[in-house]
Amino acid sequence: MYPGTIVFKVYQNDLLYDSFEWEVNDNEIYLVFKNTVNNVSSIRNGLSNRLVDGYSFSIFYNCFIKYPSYRSRVFDHIICQKSLPSSVEVIKCFNLVMPKKEIIDYAWGYRLYNLVAQRCELDCAMNTLSTIGGAYSALGNDKIDFALEAGKISLNQFKIALHLGDPMTVLRCKLYYSLSLIQMGQLKTARIIIKKQFDIAKSASVLDKRVISMCYGIWSRLQHEYKIKKLSL
Repeated sequence: MYPGTIVFKVYQNDLLYDSFEWEVNDNEIYLVFKNTVNNVSSIRNGLSNRLVDGYSFSIFYNCFIKYPSYRSRVFDHIICQKSLPSSVEVIKCFNLVMPKKEIIDYAWGYRLYNLVAQRCELDCAMNTLSTIGGAYSALGNDKIDFALEAGKISLNQFKIALHLGDPMTVLRCKLYYSLSLIQMGQLKTARIIIKKQFDIAKSASVLDKRVISMCYGIWSRLQHEYKIKKLSL
């Protein structure tokens, strides 16, 4: 093992894309810094460049990082090849070029296909439940059994929304459920749900006006039910 420094500079389209400096001592080679720089004009000062595609460089650099014996041999090869003194800074330049053949990642494509298919199925189920749930909710104004069924549908939508990973869809499902609670006369529970979802919607990084409007609309329905309840006392 030779003491010294080895620097990898990676260029793409005559721009310095990345730079890595490794310090070498008698026992090991360790990373001093990794500096990612983009859109910086490169001045190579006559340094020789090795044309390499991204796939090949990735294999080389990962082996260099993971395997100490490989790092040692790379540095020894550079020192011997250039007949340089041991304590020296060696700069190796790599110029990234397009590969002759692109690698098709069939395994990753298969995984993505399954995820897309699952998402389509969940979206379809969500739309179907929304249609049926809306019908039951409309009938729930007259019969509590329909309101109860609408609440069950909202809970199923909630489970699907969790799989979809969409916070606003989850929030809307909770609002649907609060509407069924209003129809069943559980005004206090519905009030808590609506207020909480409204606070979440207002504090979201991206404001969804539709959800805010839903909160106002269901809140108005809740106030109307409170007035009817007071008049009936």
